[in-house]
Amino acid sequence: MEIARKRGDDARHSGMADVPEATLDRWFTAPFRAAGKDRPVRERLLSDDPNGWAAEWYAKGDVHALPRLSPLRANTTNLRRPRSYSG
Repeated sequence: MEIARKRGDDARHSGMADVPEATLDRWFTAPFRAAGKDRPVRERLLSDDPNGWAAEWYAKGDVHALPRLSPLRANTTNLRRPRSYSG
């Protein structure tokens, strides 16, 4: 998947300094971030090894599960937010 590979490439080329903003925007709401409640997560992200971060995203990008999902049958509950933050 292109998005996963790009996230890995960005960390590998630029280090972890640029990772937190986009990641925290995906993970947390604006009010949560404005209150500074994302600080521990930001610090944790900045401490990650860029090569490990990249390897994780490359691995995620190599998972092609969609064709295997249609045969699955299970009762599920979907919760929907007005706006997706998973970009």
